Amino acid sequence: MRTAVGVYAVKRYFNFEQVKSDKLRLIVECVDIGCPWRAYGLVVEGGSESIEIRTATLMHTCDVAMRSGYGKRDSAKVIAEVLRSKYSNGKEGPMAADVPAIVLDELKVSVRVAR
Repeated sequence: MRTAVGVYAVKRYFNFEQVKSDKLRLIVECVDIGCPWRAYGLVVEGGSESIEIRTATLMHTCDVAMRSGYGKRDSAKVIAEVLRSKYSNGKEGPMAADVPAIVLDELKVSVRVAR
């Protein structure tokens, strides 16, 4: 769920923090203390890997300065999830040199290539 929320946050230009988590649940909030954005997810019963969002307040009241940290969520897992969804269904994946341009286009985040 954290990776899914990370993709959601990067695509909608905001930053969040994990308030509480364990093997069965995850609670995340906007980094701005006064903003009501919050999501609570729970693992679906029966041994499934699916997560169900039980409650969510998706309205942001924080200012642009607080939301500017959205690029902090551009971890390898978030990038991998975006590429996986883009190149699913048997599509040929991108060349390694094309990944920074794809990430910039999809997520509006610059990726530094390690040398």
